[in-house]
Amino acid sequence: MLLMTIPGEPVAKERPRLSKCGRVYTPKKTRNWENTASQAMCVQWRPRPLIARAVAVEIWAVYSRPKKRPRTVTREAWESGMRIWRPSRPDLDNVIKAVLDAAQLAGILKDDGLVVHITAKKLYAGDPAIITSDGPKVIVRFTEVE
Repeated sequence: MLLMTIPGEPVAKERPRLSKCGRVYTPKKTRNWENTASQAMCVQWRPRPLIARAVAVEIWAVYSRPKKRPRTVTREAWESGMRIWRPSRPDLDNVIKAVLDAAQLAGILKDDGLVVHITAKKLYAGDPAIITSDGPKVIVRFTEVE
């Protein structure tokens, strides 16, 4: 189908909050990211129709590369300068929730219950000295399945 890129640091879906009046709401950080992501996805998806069938989703959450090597990353992997795994918070399942909610908000998916297969990765971006175009982003691919 289509490979889409959502620029900027990936954000995980936060738990719903309860106001003093008893109203349930989504935290501002999550709501802002979902709105921004849905706009980016909408522009890239247009003029394709809404997906109303079973779908497989592939998600790559690419985070900024820190200046200092995290303890969880081996020296060899860090010095290679390529993308490497990010074994830390936020949890990948919460990032997936935010991406699927943004896709539904953008009018790409009729319902996130249509997703029957998910492949997801959480990575640090490559070293900017080696891969100049690699920065924080979310890459999403939807594929209809039969």
